[in-house]
Amino acid sequence: MATQRITASFATRRDAEMAVETLVQEYGVPVGAVETHAEGRDNSSGTRAAGADGSTADGEYAGRVRVAATVEAGLVERLRDSFRQYGGGVEVQG
Repeated sequence: MATQRITASFATRRDAEMAVETLVQEYGVPVGAVETHAEGRDNSSGTRAAGADGSTADGEYAGRVRVAATVEAGLVERLRDSFRQYGGGVEVQG
């Protein structure tokens, strides 16, 4: 079956994690077919201590997070909608 690569950029790591969870649990995309990484050079978890390691209640997040997956072509439209549900800007290749 033909495959396509779908990528999306998310504002937060939490949004990216939710999108990945949906891909794997709801659509059966193998974990090995999904890549997640920070866009650019910045660490997606930030540079300041937070939570138990710092004085703030919320973690500091810096930079966008990109999720990419190689999937069966028939899944692309449903995955595009799923990515958008979590605020992802979507690109499809192939």
